[in-house]
Amino acid sequence: MDLRRVRYFVAAAEHLHFGRAAERMNVVQPAISQQIKRFEEELGNDLFERIGNEVRLTEVGRQILPECLRLLAQAEETARVAKAAGAGIRGRIGLAFVDNSVCSLLPPLIPILPCALS
Repeated sequence: MDLRRVRYFVAAAEHLHFGRAAERMNVVQPAISQQIKRFEEELGNDLFERIGNEVRLTEVGRQILPECLRLLAQAEETARVAKAAGAGIRGRIGLAFVDNSVCSLLPPLIPILPCALS
């Protein structure tokens, strides 16, 4: 499933106008129409009722809109986590120590670890 098509569908569903959706997505209107048509073909269902210049969501379109919004939010979260992990901001740290370091080396490190890991 192409996330670009999902974004175009969401934009068109929110505006109920392919031209305004195209403006929002900074593309030409035929690109929105073509990608939504391909998305409909991929899903095997019409997502919009096209009546002249007016468009309305079909029942399938209404049902998948919340799912598409969740999908896009999850994709953004995935990108955020990947960037944080790549920058060393997010991840795991493992500590190993011998018994005699518990009293001398470990206590000074404990206060700074949460700051470094948050």
